[in-house]
Amino acid sequence: MIEVTNLVKRYGNNTVLNQATFQIQDGQLTTIPGPSGCGKSTMLHCMNRLERFDRGRLRIGDVEVVGTEEKQLTAAEEKQLTKRLRDRVGIVFQNFNLFPHQCLQAVPRRRLSSRNWIGRKLASRYAAPLTIWPVVAVFYLLLTFLLTRVAEYLEQRWRPVTRA
Repeated sequence: MIEVTNLVKRYGNNTVLNQATFQIQDGQLTTIPGPSGCGKSTMLHCMNRLERFDRGRLRIGDVEVVGTEEKQLTAAEEKQLTKRLRDRVGIVFQNFNLFPHQCLQAVPRRRLSSRNWIGRKLASRYAAPLTIWPVVAVFYLLLTFLLTRVAEYLEQRWRPVTRA
Protein backbone atom coordinates (compact mmCIF):
# COMPACT_ATOMS: atom_id res chain seq x y z
CA MET A 1 0.00 0.00 0.00
CA ILE A 2 1.13 3.57 -0.69
CA GLU A 3 0.10 6.17 1.84
CA VAL A 4 0.94 9.85 1.50
CA THR A 5 -0.03 12.12 4.40
CA ASN A 6 0.21 15.94 4.44
CA LEU A 7 3.15 16.02 2.04
CA VAL A 8 4.66 19.49 1.52
CA LYS A 9 7.32 20.29 -1.06
CA ARG A 10 8.66 23.81 -1.60
CA TYR A 11 11.12 25.34 -4.04
CA GLY A 12 12.15 28.50 -2.21
CA ASN A 13 8.95 30.45 -1.50
CA ASN A 14 6.95 28.47 -4.08
CA THR A 15 4.93 25.63 -2.51
CA VAL A 16 4.47 22.94 -5.15
CA LEU A 17 2.82 20.26 -2.99
CA ASN A 18 0.64 21.61 -0.21
CA GLN A 19 -0.63 19.02 2.29
CA ALA A 20 -1.04 16.31 -0.38
CA THR A 21 -2.80 13.27 1.09
CA PHE A 22 -3.91 10.03 -0.57
CA GLN A 23 -3.84 6.23 -0.32
CA ILE A 24 -3.32 3.62 -3.02
CA GLN A 25 -4.17 0.03 -2.14
CA ASP A 26 -2.15 -2.93 -3.44
CA GLY A 27 -3.23 -3.72 -7.00
CA GLN A 28 -5.21 -0.50 -7.37
CA LEU A 29 -4.79 1.34 -10.68
CA THR A 30 -4.45 5.07 -10.08
CA THR A 31 -3.96 8.09 -12.30
CA ILE A 32 -2.80 11.56 -11.29
CA PRO A 33 -4.52 14.02 -13.63
CA GLY A 34 -3.92 17.73 -13.61
CA PRO A 35 -2.67 20.68 -15.62
CA SER A 36 0.98 21.33 -16.38
CA GLY A 37 2.89 22.54 -13.34
CA CYS A 38 0.47 21.30 -10.68
CA GLY A 39 2.98 18.93 -9.05
CA LYS A 40 2.26 15.51 -10.59
CA SER A 41 5.88 14.79 -11.51
CA THR A 42 7.14 16.33 -8.28
CA MET A 43 4.94 13.93 -6.33
CA LEU A 44 6.33 10.95 -8.25
CA HIS A 45 9.88 12.24 -7.76
CA CYS A 46 9.27 12.55 -4.02
CA MET A 47 7.90 9.00 -3.92
CA ASN A 48 11.08 7.72 -5.61
CA ARG A 49 13.49 9.93 -3.59
CA LEU A 50 14.60 11.83 -6.65
CA GLU A 51 13.36 14.87 -4.69
CA ARG A 52 13.27 15.35 -0.91
CA PHE A 53 10.05 16.73 0.52
CA ASP A 54 9.91 19.23 3.38
CA ARG A 55 7.11 17.95 5.60
CA GLY A 56 4.67 15.10 5.80
CA ARG A 57 4.88 11.35 5.70
CA LEU A 58 5.19 8.82 2.90
CA ARG A 59 4.77 5.09 3.45
CA ILE A 60 5.31 2.51 0.73
CA GLY A 61 4.91 -1.02 2.01
CA ASP A 62 7.02 -1.26 5.15
CA VAL A 63 9.20 1.76 4.31
CA GLU A 64 8.30 5.07 5.91
CA VAL A 65 9.82 8.43 4.98
CA VAL A 66 9.28 11.73 6.77
CA GLY A 67 10.02 15.24 5.58
CA THR A 68 13.44 16.86 5.91
CA GLU A 69 12.12 19.45 8.37
CA GLU A 70 11.01 16.68 10.70
CA LYS A 71 14.07 14.43 10.57
CA GLN A 72 17.57 14.92 9.17
CA LEU A 73 19.28 11.75 7.92
CA THR A 74 22.97 11.03 7.67
CA ALA A 75 24.37 10.26 4.22
CA ALA A 76 24.50 6.53 5.04
CA GLU A 77 20.91 6.52 6.36
CA GLU A 78 19.74 8.44 3.29
CA LYS A 79 21.46 5.99 0.95
CA GLN A 80 19.97 2.98 2.74
CA LEU A 81 16.49 4.51 2.82
CA THR A 82 16.67 5.42 -0.87
CA LYS A 83 17.73 1.87 -1.78
CA ARG A 84 14.93 0.31 0.29
CA LEU A 85 12.39 2.68 -1.26
CA ARG A 86 13.58 2.15 -4.83
CA ASP A 87 13.41 -1.61 -4.36
CA ARG A 88 9.65 -1.07 -4.03
CA VAL A 89 9.07 1.81 -6.46
CA GLY A 90 9.87 2.16 -10.14
CA ILE A 91 9.46 5.20 -12.33
CA VAL A 92 9.21 5.63 -16.08
CA PHE A 93 10.42 9.03 -17.19
CA GLN A 94 8.42 11.15 -19.58
CA ASN A 95 11.58 11.98 -21.55
CA PHE A 96 13.09 8.80 -22.94
CA ASN A 97 16.46 10.33 -23.81
CA LEU A 98 17.82 10.93 -20.32
CA PHE A 99 21.02 9.00 -20.98
CA PRO A 100 22.33 10.28 -24.33
CA HIS A 101 25.84 8.97 -23.61
CA GLN A 102 24.66 5.36 -23.41
CA CYS A 103 23.56 2.96 -26.10
CA LEU A 104 19.97 1.83 -26.32
CA GLN A 105 20.68 -1.57 -24.81
CA ALA A 106 22.46 -0.27 -21.68
CA VAL A 107 19.62 1.94 -20.48
CA PRO A 108 16.91 -0.74 -19.98
CA ARG A 109 19.41 -3.16 -18.44
CA ARG A 110 20.67 -0.56 -15.95
CA ARG A 111 17.15 0.59 -15.02
CA LEU A 112 15.83 -2.95 -14.61
CA SER A 113 18.74 -4.25 -12.58
CA SER A 114 18.37 -1.64 -9.84
CA ARG A 115 14.65 -2.15 -9.30
CA ASN A 116 12.61 -4.58 -7.28
CA TRP A 117 12.72 -8.39 -7.32
CA ILE A 118 10.73 -8.62 -10.55
CA GLY A 119 13.02 -6.11 -12.22
CA ARG A 120 16.10 -8.05 -11.18
CA LYS A 121 14.59 -11.27 -12.54
CA LEU A 122 13.68 -9.59 -15.83
CA ALA A 123 17.14 -8.03 -16.08
CA SER A 124 18.87 -11.35 -15.48
CA ARG A 125 16.64 -13.09 -18.00
CA TYR A 126 16.66 -10.48 -20.75
CA ALA A 127 20.00 -8.66 -20.27
CA ALA A 128 21.81 -10.97 -22.69
CA PRO A 129 19.18 -10.65 -25.46
CA LEU A 130 19.17 -6.87 -25.00
CA THR A 131 22.94 -6.71 -25.48
CA ILE A 132 23.14 -9.09 -28.45
CA TRP A 133 20.02 -8.13 -30.40
CA PRO A 134 21.92 -5.87 -32.84
CA VAL A 135 24.34 -8.72 -33.60
CA VAL A 136 21.48 -11.14 -34.14
CA ALA A 137 19.66 -8.64 -36.37
CA VAL A 138 22.74 -8.04 -38.54
CA PHE A 139 23.43 -11.77 -38.72
CA TYR A 140 19.83 -12.43 -39.77
CA LEU A 141 20.01 -9.75 -42.48
CA LEU A 142 23.31 -11.08 -43.81
CA LEU A 143 22.01 -14.64 -43.78
CA THR A 144 18.86 -13.57 -45.62
CA PHE A 145 20.93 -11.70 -48.19
CA LEU A 146 23.30 -14.65 -48.63
CA LEU A 147 20.50 -17.19 -49.01
CA THR A 148 18.74 -14.96 -51.52
CA ARG A 149 21.94 -14.73 -53.57
CA VAL A 150 22.52 -18.48 -53.38
CA ALA A 151 18.95 -19.14 -54.49
CA GLU A 152 19.35 -16.75 -57.44
CA TYR A 153 22.64 -18.40 -58.43
CA LEU A 154 21.20 -21.89 -58.21
CA GLU A 155 18.15 -20.86 -60.15
CA GLN A 156 20.32 -19.55 -62.99
CA ARG A 157 22.84 -22.42 -62.86
CA TRP A 158 20.42 -25.31 -62.68
CA ARG A 159 17.71 -23.97 -64.84
CA PRO A 160 16.33 -26.90 -66.78
CA VAL A 161 17.57 -26.92 -70.31
CA THR A 162 14.78 -27.46 -72.74
CA ARG A 163 15.54 -29.03 -76.07
CA ALA A 164 13.54 -28.49 -79.12
